Amino acid sequence: MLKWMIAAAFAMLIVGAAAAQAPAEVVFSNVRVFDGKSDRLTAPTSVLVRGNRIAAIGPAAVSAAPGATIVEGEGRTLMPGLIDAHWHTILIRPTPEQAI
Repeated sequence: MLKWMIAAAFAMLIVGAAAAQAPAEVVFSNVRVFDGKSDRLTAPTSVLVRGNRIAAIGPAAVSAAPGATIVEGEGRTLMPGLIDAHWHTILIRPTPEQAI
């Protein structure tokens, strides 16, 4: 048990260190943006994310700081995250071994 606790603590340290070293800017290039309001996707464009906020959308977004992470979208769709806010607990089994 103690070995697992030490391993978990070590893993948390590694994840924390990786997050601290993560680049402050990410550019998603060559993506089509779905904004959730329009009935159409944008033309291929770039999206600059600083920290956890969208800083710019459009051709000018590619002028990110040196060292920024560039994610090539290859024409794919970039859209807001989706969550499942509606579910039924009656359909969940307590353990994998139990049948529904």
